[in-house]
Amino acid sequence: MDTLLNMPTQKRELKNKLGKVFCTLTYDAAKQCNYLTWEGYCSAEDVKTGLEAGLALLKGNTYPRMINDSRLSSGPWAAANDWIITNWTPRAYEQGLRQSAMIVSANVFSAMSAQQLQNSYNFAGVALHSFATPKEAIDWFEKR
Repeated sequence: MDTLLNMPTQKRELKNKLGKVFCTLTYDAAKQCNYLTWEGYCSAEDVKTGLEAGLALLKGNTYPRMINDSRLSSGPWAAANDWIITNWTPRAYEQGLRQSAMIVSANVFSAMSAQQLQNSYNFAGVALHSFATPKEAIDWFEKR
């Protein structure tokens, strides 16, 4: 159990072609939040794969919030940004997503990708914001 977010121990791990975990998906029923933790090198294709799994997570529980925590990740994934905005976000909205938080990596390439997404994001139905910690994101969720 993650004591910060009171998450259940049930989780799903996604592995890359080398067998390394690049995304772990969990959820917090009490906070009605889906949580994707990114780690290691994440390419644009890895991001798409992880977000597709996140979409399946949304279908399974209909919680309106999602945190994408990339503090442990590296790599540029900005090539996925247009797909996130025009393809994934409308489908996530249909599944009930209303708030999305990005916990930004200290890795310059990952942070730049997140900043580019934030700057070009224009989907009115899902609020998107960047934070340094999951606690800041949860506080933002609870104030909205």
